[in-house]
Amino acid sequence: MTIELAEVKFIDGAVFSRRFTTIVARPLALGDYDEYSGTRIFAFDDNEWYHEDVDFDVIAVCDVRQPVGTTYCIGRDGSIYVNRDGETSTERIPDAGIKGGRFGYLSEARNIGGRVYVCGDSGQIYRRDDAGWVHFDTGPLHRADPFERLGLMSIDGTSEQDIWAVGDKGTIWHFDGVQWLKIAPPSPLHLNAVRCISPGKFYIGGNDGTLIEWGADGWKPIPTPKEIGNVECLEYFHDKLYIGSNGGLFEYDGKKVKLTVTGIKPPPAPLKMDANDGVMWCFSNRHLCFYDGDKWTYVKHPDNPE
Repeated sequence: MTIELAEVKFIDGAVFSRRFTTIVARPLALGDYDEYSGTRIFAFDDNEWYHEDVDFDVIAVCDVRQPVGTTYCIGRDGSIYVNRDGETSTERIPDAGIKGGRFGYLSEARNIGGRVYVCGDSGQIYRRDDAGWVHFDTGPLHRADPFERLGLMSIDGTSEQDIWAVGDKGTIWHFDGVQWLKIAPPSPLHLNAVRCISPGKFYIGGNDGTLIEWGADGWKPIPTPKEIGNVECLEYFHDKLYIGSNGGLFEYDGKKVKLTVTGIKPPPAPLKMDANDGVMWCFSNRHLCFYDGDKWTYVKHPDNPE
């Protein structure tokens, strides 16, 4: 499909290297998801912009670097755009989507142990193996009546033997290398993000400023400012936890959560963040920026006003 150049809102992004980032966006002219499907996939390569359009709604993007550098742009209905070392193709997760007895929409993708994992509605989880996309959700997924099982919004792990997934109404699942185990939730609120730092230490963020740490002493609720709103995403960079929310960008140094001072106007309010190769990008609804540990840089998108 071809979409005329127009203002866009950003959905997600993946930092492949310091000079190359993939960003997925939805042109505002397409309206809401239910009206028309389409995504513009941007490459920001050495300060130059390139794009390609697809006719489905990309909800997440994820890179793997071995054996060949590959980017997977995951459609919420299971359609997937793949760029493998410059060669593009499409794939499909057959059980994702809302028609024909499928299990619902997908929500997030993550590189865990060098492979891509995807989670979504009804507890569905998939892994990209050499043979394609396979179910990895024995336990979280209820096949007999899938929509009775709560959806998963975020997935992360320190290895393929230590994976966490979180979602609706405090849902938490942990894969220990053998099986998925359901964990009693520390909060009944919707959980939107999980970020694993090391084996035995991770953070969960959710609605109404929910921020929780798991460590040697178990669950630890972390107080957050009232203005933080709903926590949408988490990233760990330069020994700090960064917290993206509809109230702005915040940081946690192990002692206190405070607003991050970037000097960028308007201040970032990330829906997604990604860090790699010494830089962390923030993907807000209408604006982009990155941080190299010393300086915040605003990235002007050619289709959007300042």
